[in-house]
Amino acid sequence: MKAWDLEWQYLLLYEFTPLPLVKTFIEEKRFQNIQPSDFLKGTIDGIVPLTIYYHFVKGRISSKDFEESLSAIFITIKISKKVAQQLFDSAIILADSADQIVADKARQIIERVDKNRWGGYSNIRDILKYNEYHGKNMVWFKTYLINRKSGRMRRSSRKI
Repeated sequence: MKAWDLEWQYLLLYEFTPLPLVKTFIEEKRFQNIQPSDFLKGTIDGIVPLTIYYHFVKGRISSKDFEESLSAIFITIKISKKVAQQLFDSAIILADSADQIVADKARQIIERVDKNRWGGYSNIRDILKYNEYHGKNMVWFKTYLINRKSGRMRRSSRKI
């Protein structure tokens, strides 16, 4: 069994939890009863924020369910390199949230990842292209990239 451990760990990194389990996680609001650190570790059915983002981008989860399931972790978690890297993809979408606290935190994550070059993308614009390909519109992020390129970067209005 040990011989396959490394390969199994690799597969788990790239294989997302199946949609029925993710839908149950959201419908039963399991995200409300889990510590942010446990959510990031995937202690319930291997579901991490990136799993929910993945199914959302593919059009399998509604924007309401996406935001509801991730808002609490965005509001409560302290930003660190590891956290920012794990929440970056979701932050791109949540930067346009109607909930100003969630939007501000998402924007701070984006700005920290960009400023510190913590991203997993060779070019931060790649995430924009990926989301647009899947029909997602990111108003704040597009503006951020334009302002960043022109040197008119505006930081988030509130520090959380």
